[in-house]
Amino acid sequence: MSNVKRTLVISAAVVGAGAVGVLAGLLFAPASGAETRRRLGRTLESEAEVLRRKGRQALEQAAEAATHRIAEGTRKVGELIHS
Repeated sequence: MSNVKRTLVISAAVVGAGAVGVLAGLLFAPASGAETRRRLGRTLESEAEVLRRKGRQALEQAAEAATHRIAEGTRKVGELIHS
């Protein structure tokens, strides 16, 4: 079997397995679509809050680092001027 055929067979198998998984998920889902959407919405809201918090922390750390570097640069310029 050539590499192209092998790739096509593997790709078809992966797509087929994915389709079977989706179908099985729909058939055996323990919650209704509305409940699943509510759960997904709550999870997304929670994850969005985590990302917002981490973003604020990263911004604060970057601001602190920038302030420190500016102060250090200002000090070094002052030393050069006064030497």
